[in-house]
Amino acid sequence: PLVIHDALPGTPIQVRGNVFSSETDLRLDGHVEPPPTFVANRAAGAPVGPMVVAQPVAGPAFSAADRTVTAHSSGVVVSPDGRTVYAAAADFDGVGVFEGSSGVPRSFIPAGRGPSSVAVSPDGATLAVANFGDGTVSLIDTRTTATRVIKVGSESFGVIFHAGKVVVTLSGDDALAFVDPTDGDVELLPGLPPRPRALAVYGDQLVVTHQLALPLFNGGLSAVLTLVHAGARTHRQVTLPPVPSAHFPTAIPNLMDSVVVRGHRAYIPSAGVIPDRPADAVVGGRGLHQME
Repeated sequence: PLVIHDALPGTPIQVRGNVFSSETDLRLDGHVEPPPTFVANRAAGAPVGPMVVAQPVAGPAFSAADRTVTAHSSGVVVSPDGRTVYAAAADFDGVGVFEGSSGVPRSFIPAGRGPSSVAVSPDGATLAVANFGDGTVSLIDTRTTATRVIKVGSESFGVIFHAGKVVVTLSGDDALAFVDPTDGDVELLPGLPPRPRALAVYGDQLVVTHQLALPLFNGGLSAVLTLVHAGARTHRQVTLPPVPSAHFPTAIPNLMDSVVVRGHRAYIPSAGVIPDRPADAVVGGRGLHQME
């Protein structure tokens, strides 16, 4: 369920896993700073299974300006002190807890139905869990495991802490939820393009991906990111260029369920669709889409 790589600074990493039901490599060539970096394996197994060591691969390094990775939604998160790893276990309706240094399973915390993403507060005191199956977010005291479950909408998918709020993507409502972790108050930002999924912090903005490419009036498809100004609660869309491959030079990014922002770049693993096919017809072009 987890991949751990104990790397020296400047060492790229490679993660192997079952993504979209086929064996594939996902490469993110860049600096890995200590303490060890933990990467979620999308082929999740038991919530308290062992960790697997990823092997270094060759690749170019990022410039110094691109080495900072901001907060982003993920199925796995490391506590600020590096001592604990939390992993969403969708099939078991909870969160697996692991020792940060060794990967040894420590415990299991029940959450809502089908958790998809986890995030930890900057002080490490609160764990937030987006529960896709019941449209809730669980707020868990990391010391006592006392849990509050807050209904936020439909199909809660990505979750992060940002500017004192817990921000959740609502894939079934085409909206974001801003949750006050103190009193549980929920504020919705509706009107996003369909099926918002992953999100990451970029300065004072949030980068939001969407699961499927969007149909156009001319019958084609277009893939977009949404940039949300969290303070003003406004948003705008950025169109992504095609992700060409040898056989499909005009494939459109699709199935964008993850995003990491490093410096001024957003990295989005995606599949591809042909513009004149339905948005859920994957034709190839799996890869890592980079956008500045």
